[in-house]
Amino acid sequence: MRRILVIDGHPDAGSYCAALAHAYTEGARAGGHEVRLLKVRDLRFDPILHGGFTHPQPLEPDLVEARDAVRWCEHLVIVTPCWWWHVPALLKGFIDRLFLPGVGVDYLERPPYIRKLLKGRSARVVYTQNSPQALAVLAREDLFWRNMRRAFLRHCGFRPVRRTLMAGMRSADRGRRERAAGGPRPGDGGPLRSTCRLPAAGARRRRSRGCDRGGRGRIGPYRSGGQVVGGSARTARVVRSWAAAPAACPWPPGRTARPGSRPRCRAARR
Repeated sequence: MRRILVIDGHPDAGSYCAALAHAYTEGARAGGHEVRLLKVRDLRFDPILHGGFTHPQPLEPDLVEARDAVRWCEHLVIVTPCWWWHVPALLKGFIDRLFLPGVGVDYLERPPYIRKLLKGRSARVVYTQNSPQALAVLAREDLFWRNMRRAFLRHCGFRPVRRTLMAGMRSADRGRRERAAGGPRPGDGGPLRSTCRLPAAGARRRRSRGCDRGGRGRIGPYRSGGQVVGGSARTARVVRSWAAAPAACPWPPGRTARPGSRPRCRAARR
């Protein structure tokens, strides 16, 4: 049993995301987990961080309870729509006001310059978008997921960070929406209910592979957070180029570079 915090970030109580958050909560409770559901639209707080990090802005009572819930949980779930390749303004203001220095990270004067304060927790982002995922990856570089995964959740220490994406919702019929939200189907709880089966605490995490990790991985469809997004000739070329260039210097200093390639670090150019 794990402690799970579900954050419903849609400003409309009658939205499809609200139904998804409810389905995830019910599925996790049915799996024996301890779950809290936090609806951002019902909180009373100022979503504007007026002075940035330079002028302290006291937290409202609802934000204090939300901060304690984030520290309490072992698994964080954020349910949100994708608007303009980002979260709604209400949820963005909630993140700005809540995950301040001292809650999400601490800034240091020496390397590594930050201390991640929410380590030991996993996270999942459940989100919807009207655009097909192929467009999000090829034309917009998967901006929403890159921001949520790398710039926010991993920056605060959450690992692993995975996603459940429902793309092309503009053309989705009622049956597809019900199936995604765990609608009535005999013998099947729906994708969100199956998502709630979490790994046991302390279990070894399997290293995800794909072009979003910048390391050597399998060449094929774009993989991110355990989900196959799609494959094309262009995507395969991107995967090959990223897989051939590890994050560190591609060859040790002093060795001869590969034909037709240029050293990627100063040490190898000497």
